[in-house]
Amino acid sequence: SIIFMLFATLTISLSAANSKVEKWRVYNVELNGPSTGNPYDDVQLSAVFKSKSQEVKVIGFYNGDGKYVIRFSPDQTGTWTYTTSSNIPELSGKTGKLSCVKPSKTNHGPIQVADTWHFRYADESPYFQVGTTCYQWTSQPKELQDETIKTLSTAPFNKLRMCIFPKWYIYNRTEPTMAAYENITDSTFNLSKFNPAYWNNLEERILQLDKMGI
Repeated sequence: SIIFMLFATLTISLSAANSKVEKWRVYNVELNGPSTGNPYDDVQLSAVFKSKSQEVKVIGFYNGDGKYVIRFSPDQTGTWTYTTSSNIPELSGKTGKLSCVKPSKTNHGPIQVADTWHFRYADESPYFQVGTTCYQWTSQPKELQDETIKTLSTAPFNKLRMCIFPKWYIYNRTEPTMAAYENITDSTFNLSKFNPAYWNNLEERILQLDKMGI
């Protein structure tokens, strides 16, 4: 399992075509909608997931090319139903259900604080961190990212400290291969529009870390 503070528990994703998901894994509701204007600002999208007496509201996001995603991580087994809500009619009122099954042997859930001074997984098994730092690895060329994954696969680490946004500092003088936001010019960006390719690459790399138990 992976703990990544700014992404909550981002683990192996499933689309709405697959209605079964492990406890603590991630289920994606994927919808088609408008791509004109600025969907990041103009479109509001959410879904309410219900199971027994539990109800969870999740905010969706635009993922480029007219694709919208609502990402949900169930924390209890059983059947969950969901209903979407949006200011765009074609995205609102969508319903569905998923079956949350028991976690597999290697899926311990997110990491939590235990007894004030310690960490443990959600299934209450202990977590002893052995960490390293790779601040800018996801902003490097693909070949170097792949090499980093290969190196980490044979290393003893179960925690990685890294940056989400590109960082220019003494140990990194390389321009990122992609920008996090839409380019206006080579040096200016539209901070109201994300670059989905950048974030999809980041998510793919996080999933690779997850498979290695980092």
